[in-house]
Amino acid sequence: MHRWPNDHPPLGYELASDQTLSILDSEAELVQKIFNDYIQARSMPEVAHSFNKSGITTKRGEDWSRWSVRKVLANDLCCGQYQLGDYEAYVEDYRIVSDELFEAVAETRYRFKHSKGTMDGDRKQAKIEKILGEFRSAKEDSE
Repeated sequence: MHRWPNDHPPLGYELASDQTLSILDSEAELVQKIFNDYIQARSMPEVAHSFNKSGITTKRGEDWSRWSVRKVLANDLCCGQYQLGDYEAYVEDYRIVSDELFEAVAETRYRFKHSKGTMDGDRKQAKIEKILGEFRSAKEDSE
């Protein structure tokens, strides 16, 4: 039971011969670092930039992006919550981070959710003017 459905386990885990997961210590440390660094920086792009600058790559050897950091932070398997289709179970052996850390990260990730992506009117106008200015400048340079 609790088998992994493919040959690509998430960061922090390796696939056992019976298709279950086991924690890979070196990657689990990186998962914990991602969670802790995010709590400090409060920015996925900043965590990604820091890792790339340090030469730390993803599980597949690629550079980090905001999305690859988010994928780790949103993976509740890290706190033992196994889900496959409609089946859900808590698996203590899959836990890498505490519930408290996972919840603190989730709270930080969703801190702007209430604003529904709206931008302050003055900020929006300034951004529009900046973009239009860059466009006009590029157009003049090409003429």
